[in-house]
Amino acid sequence: MEWICVYHRGQPIANVCLEKVYENLLILSNFYVIPNMRSQVIGRGLLSSIFKDYKAHRWMLFVNRENIGAVALYKKLGFKIRGQVANVDKDRNGI
Repeated sequence: MEWICVYHRGQPIANVCLEKVYENLLILSNFYVIPNMRSQVIGRGLLSSIFKDYKAHRWMLFVNRENIGAVALYKKLGFKIRGQVANVDKDRNGI
């Protein structure tokens, strides 16, 4: 796993995790930009830079379909929806 963090004036403002699954397949996870820095192309710039650095790789990610902003960003970056996973919850009493 590789964590990438973006700092502004010494403070972290964005992060992302890359996990190598196979030789040429990476999972993108834990992508986050602090709320007051969103809509400033920081996230798109970070991901675009990563995709250039790892251009020989295929990518996969999982996102909550109700997170419309994230889904829109990923679509703009070329991701396609391949399937959906059902919401699965475990009752605390079942632990």
